[in-house]
Amino acid sequence: MPELRPLRETDVAPVLALNERNVVKLAPMDEPRLHVLRGLAERFDVVDVDGVFAGFVVTFAAGATYDSENFSRFSGRYDDFAYLDRSCCTRTSGDADSAASCTTWWRATPGRTGD
Repeated sequence: MPELRPLRETDVAPVLALNERNVVKLAPMDEPRLHVLRGLAERFDVVDVDGVFAGFVVTFAAGATYDSENFSRFSGRYDDFAYLDRSCCTRTSGDADSAASCTTWWRATPGRTGD
């Protein structure tokens, strides 16, 4: 069963590798950038399936000093929002279950609708 948990140092290499494999759909992220984003993010979590890394998800709260152009557009339009920046699962993780776990977490987070 997929589980969402906070990023650990042992997750950094798999997160960077998965991000790189999907960089066209996400955005570039090297290790220094990962640590910057981790410090700014409301949540930087990984998806575990039976104790094995299966993906990651990064969210930012309104008011964060995140330098993303898309985040800046949200900031200019809304006072209160949650921004889902990255959500990526491995192909071997049972994508549907892992993606559903991320979506379920997002919708269950207090004050978040997932819309």
